[in-house]
Amino acid sequence: MWGNSKELGSTFGHWWVDDEGAWNFWGLDRPNDPESRGLTERAFRRLALHRLGMVQVSLRPATALVEFDLNRVDDTALQATVDFCATAACPNGVELRFFHQAWNIERHSSAAAARRITEVRSFRGVALANAATTLEQPLSARVAVGSPLRPALRLADGRASKLTLRECAESIPRLMIYRPNDRLGGGHWDTVHAGRQSACARVYGQDWVREARGRPYRVEEPGRHYSFSVMKAYAGVFDTGEPRLDHIRAIMRRPGKDPLWVPYQRLLFRAAAENGEPLLCCLSDITQDIAIPFMRASA
Repeated sequence: MWGNSKELGSTFGHWWVDDEGAWNFWGLDRPNDPESRGLTERAFRRLALHRLGMVQVSLRPATALVEFDLNRVDDTALQATVDFCATAACPNGVELRFFHQAWNIERHSSAAAARRITEVRSFRGVALANAATTLEQPLSARVAVGSPLRPALRLADGRASKLTLRECAESIPRLMIYRPNDRLGGGHWDTVHAGRQSACARVYGQDWVREARGRPYRVEEPGRHYSFSVMKAYAGVFDTGEPRLDHIRAIMRRPGKDPLWVPYQRLLFRAAAENGEPLLCCLSDITQDIAIPFMRASA
């Protein structure tokens, strides 16, 4: 079954858009999460995306998922996808996933997704110099009402080094907590706690959460460049007790999987354990709402 975007109507399921702009129906029951697909499915997906330059579009009743490799995608396939997004009726918008050095995931309205695809296609073949960018924010910076940073930010702002983990109980499931590793020397940290709802859990999964507790932070895991970039602020916050709010966009490596561009807001603060030991707390919220432009003409 195949056709063009104008003929699709309300035909839900998974489609591959090819170099003639044709929409090739691929099925109804394939999982949207690439990591949960079978080996044969993943192999075909890699061939279609990264070698043949096709676009995968998964249509659901109220939303659509659009995936492509920016440096490999065929222009005709991409334009057919832009035309679809510009006229699609998706009340819950479009989840846009495109690969450029790593997978980037964004959510937009249908019309905004069409404009965004048109915008990023001008970056084809352009290597991005900054694979990890950190922008410090004032503690008074706007944080979304539903952000998990809000409760901890209210506690940390003005309390400095007087905060205890008991007071942060609401945030514990989302926290990464570290202590300095005296055996390995300066700049090394042990993971005291890995929250099951933390940003790291979203990137690496629950098996990683269980394994991470009680071991040294592995700089190679997300990549040395990422680790050294985001960890620069750790010692200062731990030593002074002054909290710090950052916006970060960086490539995180994932063993055995494709890397991800991860945009997030991060709050670093110090808190005392039950025995009085000072610990470094890291609370992150993966969100598009950061002050770091990404693949934009004005960037």
